[in-house]
Amino acid sequence: MDYFHYTYKHNHIDFNSDIYKVSTYHYNWHSGVEVLILLKGRIDMSCNSEVFTMEPLDTIIISPQVGHATLALEEDTTALVIHVGKDFFQQFDPNFGMYQFVLRSDESNRYNSFFTTLRHHAAMMMLLMVNGESPTNRLDVEYHYLSLVSDIYKEINKVKSIHVHTKPVDITVATFDKMIAYIDENYQQKIELENLAKDRWL
Repeated sequence: MDYFHYTYKHNHIDFNSDIYKVSTYHYNWHSGVEVLILLKGRIDMSCNSEVFTMEPLDTIIISPQVGHATLALEEDTTALVIHVGKDFFQQFDPNFGMYQFVLRSDESNRYNSFFTTLRHHAAMMMLLMVNGESPTNRLDVEYHYLSLVSDIYKEINKVKSIHVHTKPVDITVATFDKMIAYIDENYQQKIELENLAKDRWL
């Protein structure tokens, strides 16, 4: 259930944001960077073979095509999420699509400068969009957005990894699309990993 949603596009800036209710188990991945801020309640998050609990104000930043799942542990659990297309970062860093990273907060760093400032920029972007798209508001939205992604990129640089067999994200997306199409066509038959591996999708 979405409480609020907006998409912002202007020149090289392209992102969308939601405030939504987290409920039953939900697994997904995205072609861009996801920033999730837990506003209310508690969730179990599974990401990169790790399972952990997020508390209010905790934040997680996930690289493109990293599968993750959420499960609300309390009623009315609410999150704010921002999706930034990989193309935005690749304008400045052509290798960005090769990076893998997960940045997250917990009780040890929830209120440090980076995560506190990130939450401020995300909240201001949402509030400005609620107040309408006047020229002043759009300028302020872009100020907070550029500040947010600049801070995120600096933190990504500290923890990013590039695995030997990592494919660029645009190739990975195409691979996922082919796999999904194959499953759609053959769902009535037994499908095994060997079937997908034969076409070098895995």
